[in-house]
Amino acid sequence: MYKCHFEMSENLNTEFAELALTVEDRPNITEFHIEDFYYSISNHTLSCSVTIASNSAKDIRLQLCLGNSYISISEDPAFTLSLFSDVKDLGKCTHQKTVFYAFDFAMVTNGTFVRCVAIDLKLNTTVTTECVPLVLRSPDISVTVEPKNQLTVPGSTVEILCHANVSNYEWKEIHLDYANDTATQRMLTILPTALSPIFGNKANATVLSKNDNINISFVVRLPEDVPYCNIKKELTCNIEFLDKTLGIKNDTGIVIVKAPPTNLTIELENEYVQVIDSTINCTANMDPKNTILFLIRQQTTAHEPTIAPTINAQTFVEQSIDCGPKVRVVYPVDFTFLQDTNILACVASDKDFGKNFTSEYKTPFILIIN
Repeated sequence: MYKCHFEMSENLNTEFAELALTVEDRPNITEFHIEDFYYSISNHTLSCSVTIASNSAKDIRLQLCLGNSYISISEDPAFTLSLFSDVKDLGKCTHQKTVFYAFDFAMVTNGTFVRCVAIDLKLNTTVTTECVPLVLRSPDISVTVEPKNQLTVPGSTVEILCHANVSNYEWKEIHLDYANDTATQRMLTILPTALSPIFGNKANATVLSKNDNINISFVVRLPEDVPYCNIKKELTCNIEFLDKTLGIKNDTGIVIVKAPPTNLTIELENEYVQVIDSTINCTANMDPKNTILFLIRQQTTAHEPTIAPTINAQTFVEQSIDCGPKVRVVYPVDFTFLQDTNILACVASDKDFGKNFTSEYKTPFILIIN
C-alpha cells in the first residue's frame, strides 16, 4: 500500500490528503502433489497448495483433463474431498490454501489426467498447472511354478512347488487346477486357515510357508490309463486375493504323460537261404532318445532269450502320422545266430517306463541247401 501525504505550513490550517494504492499479487501454485505410482493398497490421495494474498477472494480446485475440456474433479464419483487446509499467517500478507482429494483405486482409469487450478475472482485471473496423469500399477506380485516341464508315465505321481511373493496383500484362496486338451478340473483348494498337509482325491498339498512368501508343495497322482499318444497336462497354481482389483495371479507347469511304444512289430522274410543276403526288421513308433529297439531269439535249448548282435545293424528314424517317430532297425541275417533258433521277437526297452515291451514272436523259415 502506498500513501501520498500533504501538509500546509506557515501557521495555516493543516490539511491532509491520503491516497492508498494496493498492489495485489497473483495466486501462486506452490505444490501440486501426485505420487509417481499408485498401488491398490497405497495412499490414494493427491493435493494442491496455493499461496494467495490475505484479503483476496480466491478459489482453488482440481480438474479432470478431458482432451480440450475440463471438469471439476468433484463431478467424478471416484474422487472425494478429504481435507481442506487454510493457513492464514505466512507473513508478508499472504496465506496458503491446500486441498486434498482421495480416489477409489477400482473406479479410476490408469492414465487419468488431472490439473490444479487457482482462480482470483477480483483480478479475474486463473493460474493452472499442466495436466498430469495418475499412474496406476499392479503390485509386484509374482507366482512361479517349478519345475516348468516334467516327463512321466501313467499312474505315477508328480510334485510341483508353487512359490508366490504376495508382499502385504492378503490372499483369499489358492487353487491347483488341472487341464488337458479337452477339460479343466479344480483339484485342490487351500484357505489361509487350512492346516497342513491338505488331502484331496487326486492331489495332496503341504504348505511350507504362507506369510509374505508362500511356498506350497503339490503332489498329484496321475491316472493309470495308458494313452495311445503322449498327453500334455497343465498344472496351474492360482492365487485369489481379498482385494479383487489384483485379479488372479498364476503360473503353469507342463507335465507330459508318456505313451508306451506302439506298433511294435518284427518283420521276417518268407524264407532265409544261407547263400542269399537277407534281413530282419524291428519297427516301432517310439521316442528314439529314451527307448532302445533290439532283436532277441529264443533257442530251443535255452531258458533265457539272447540279444542279437548289432554289428552292421542299421537304424532309421522316419516321421510318422502316428504317435512319435517311426524307428526301424534292420539286422543283416547272421546264420550262426539263426542256428537252433526257435522263435524271434523285437523288444523296445523304455527307460522312462522302466520296462521292456515285446512284439509277437515269429519263427523264421530257414532253407538249407547242401
